[in-house]
Amino acid sequence: MSADGRVKSRGLRLSLLNTIRNKIILPFLLLTMIVAAVGTFVITRLVASSIQDRLTNQLVETSRAAGDGIVAWETYHLDVLRLAIFTVGVPDAIAEHDKASLNTALLAIAANQHAYLMAGIDKDGECVAAVRLESNGDYTADTLQGQNLGDLPMIRAVLEGQQDQFGDKHAGILRIDGETILLTVAPASNGSGRLVGAVAIGTPLQQILQETKASIMADLSVYQSDGQTLAATYLFADGSDISSLNVTPELFARALQESGEATIMRTITINQREHQAAYAPLRIRRDTLGVVSVSIPNTIVANLISTNRSGLSIVFSLLAVVVVLMGFAIAQNLSKPIQTLTQTAQAVTAGDLQQQSNIRSGDEIGILSRSFDHMTRSLAAQRQALEDAYQEQQREAAFLSAVLMSTADGTVVFSQQSGEDTRLNPAADEIISANYKLWLSILTELANQVLEDHKPARQTVEIERQWFEAVAAPVLMMAGDEIGVVITLRDVTDQVLTERMRTAFIMQISHELRTPLTAMKGYIDLSRTMLAESDSRVLCFLDMAGENTDVLTRMVNQILDVTEMVRGTFDIVPQMVEIPTVLDEAIKKFRESIQAKGLKVSVAIDELPLYRGDKERLAWAFEHLVRNACDYTMPGGHIGIFANHDNGNLVIRVHDDGVGIAPRDLPRVFEQFYRGHPVAPDGTVIDVRGAGLGLFVVRAVVAAHNGSIDVRSRPGDGSEFIISLPYTAHPDDEDSTSEQIETSQSI
Repeated sequence: MSADGRVKSRGLRLSLLNTIRNKIILPFLLLTMIVAAVGTFVITRLVASSIQDRLTNQLVETSRAAGDGIVAWETYHLDVLRLAIFTVGVPDAIAEHDKASLNTALLAIAANQHAYLMAGIDKDGECVAAVRLESNGDYTADTLQGQNLGDLPMIRAVLEGQQDQFGDKHAGILRIDGETILLTVAPASNGSGRLVGAVAIGTPLQQILQETKASIMADLSVYQSDGQTLAATYLFADGSDISSLNVTPELFARALQESGEATIMRTITINQREHQAAYAPLRIRRDTLGVVSVSIPNTIVANLISTNRSGLSIVFSLLAVVVVLMGFAIAQNLSKPIQTLTQTAQAVTAGDLQQQSNIRSGDEIGILSRSFDHMTRSLAAQRQALEDAYQEQQREAAFLSAVLMSTADGTVVFSQQSGEDTRLNPAADEIISANYKLWLSILTELANQVLEDHKPARQTVEIERQWFEAVAAPVLMMAGDEIGVVITLRDVTDQVLTERMRTAFIMQISHELRTPLTAMKGYIDLSRTMLAESDSRVLCFLDMAGENTDVLTRMVNQILDVTEMVRGTFDIVPQMVEIPTVLDEAIKKFRESIQAKGLKVSVAIDELPLYRGDKERLAWAFEHLVRNACDYTMPGGHIGIFANHDNGNLVIRVHDDGVGIAPRDLPRVFEQFYRGHPVAPDGTVIDVRGAGLGLFVVRAVVAAHNGSIDVRSRPGDGSEFIISLPYTAHPDDEDSTSEQIETSQSI
């Protein structure tokens, strides 16, 4: 055949394959392919089955050889360990922590025996000395030296003297500086036979696998309990890495259940080549260290299947010719409506959704045509709906943009994808432009905090004597996905300056009030001493004046202390404190008030270690709680004070059965200058003299000790304040516990 004839023939074949009617014969071709595939399967199955059995048996034998190779390394470890523990001076150097002598001895043994890592460990698990072979061929002191290795299972077993039918030596796998090591540990005893520590030798697991691979001519992998690959001998050339060899925890568990031979088989793909892999437990002596895998390329079965497929392709071709001829005749009656439908589909693909095929036959093609026409009408309606929705979204976006731009507060919107500000309103631009780099750093950090915590955040920023409150919140889609962060900037300079002026004024006026109050108190006390006992009415008046002067002095002192808290100069001086003593002193200060009201006080304090904190500040806080309990408990009522040690925290509870706290006051009881509206059972409002700073002081003291305070209260049922302080125990806890107190007394 000439060249022109071949070109025409090829064009004809391509034309036939690209026509619709010829594609109708694909079901016949599919049937032919199924018949061919079944024939191929039947033929190749019989041959491949026997070869697969041979491959499986070969894998089993190879896995045994791999196990023998790894055990040979363990034997080498044991020989070197025997040499080390019987070397004169090694046990004594371990017992005496003679790092220099032990390092010299280990270095000599390691160099002579070509060991990778050797270490001497004392009986407490501390690594006295260790040497390791570097890549340049020199031995150096290892980073293990000085570390405590007692938690490693193989070392702990040796130091605890565990023995069985295999002896007193143990092995395990660990990672050191990114290197996976097979470590064998043996006990070291002195001349009198007393255990003084242990000697360990280690070899990189990768080196063991590579040398074992050279002897068994198969690739190996070792897995840990979670199925992760510890080491492997494969060379990866397709961009994959060792993690592609990982197995599931279920397969790992099944492999560990085997008696020792590899019976767990599976096919894996490495470098685009299939391998048959067998898995078996990796056991050294009595220790199960993981699972070892041995694999061989699965080329034998693959080549056989390929050969059979080539033979069957001839039969498949003959059947295809017959099917094509039959299909061609059938397609003649079906091609025209299909061509019409194809032209309609091309028009729809080009965007003309108004096209209709208008085929009304009752066969399957007619049904397909009607379905297609219905689909195009639906697509046209959906496109119109999308256009309407897009226009509505544009209008809404324009409205939101107008609101954003007209807002008096600065608004910054960060996009989670870009990480940069995507929109600023004019107010924000005016604020940020004054110091753009500093603002960008602050806002980026605040936005990252919101994205990490998934909740709003608030921060007050001072820049060039101006204060701004930045409030950040995540921008959420309707499905709850975060797409960015919106930050609102508000100028609070006037509020901050006003608050500072108020604090300074309160502090100044409080200092000024101290002097006349001190003088008043002095003159009142002097007047009492100068009056005769018969002037009882005058003495009574003086007592009342003195008490009110004390109340006013205490309020002034509280205001000064609170001013320190607000200004950030409130410090604590930590010392070892006996909590029962501090609580007892706080109760004694209010003994007269307790007796006057006939209150019953119950104290139950567990045996507590000394607490490290500021004794004066803690006493101050406890006094406020006891004073509140006395002031708001009706005559004849009950007050309970409890302290115990709970999960590393010192927990102190002050409970009373007084008038309680109203729900509207409960959230604000710890605010400064807030006093609430307590009401007695008879409806009388209880007016206790004070500045409303007691509970604010308590919370500040607790916070200074990194603790927390909570309150539980119901009107008429009393209140309970619970303080939880993180416990920092004294070094000698056993000898520094406070005496347990458990009393119930009526004062």
